[in-house]
Amino acid sequence: MMGFTWQDSWILPLAYALGCVSTGYYLVWWRTGKDVRTLGSGATGARNVARTLGSYGFALTVFPPYYSTLEQEAPAFLGENDERSLFRYH
Repeated sequence: MMGFTWQDSWILPLAYALGCVSTGYYLVWWRTGKDVRTLGSGATGARNVARTLGSYGFALTVFPPYYSTLEQEAPAFLGENDERSLFRYH
């Protein structure tokens, strides 16, 4: 049986915080200084970011750089036999 301890509970706020980040909004604001919600359709999604920044903005909105880091670390982090594992047998 996999165990989850209170020492591991820091992952919940971290996951919530990453989910709250609107990549498109911050990307347009950083590159142009404008609020993407006032441009195009008014949405912060990849299609509206692409209207403003082009295909580069679309790609970064759909696949932000931190996804690649999470993709590489997730198997080791979530693996049951790894000492860094979040979910492991106790």
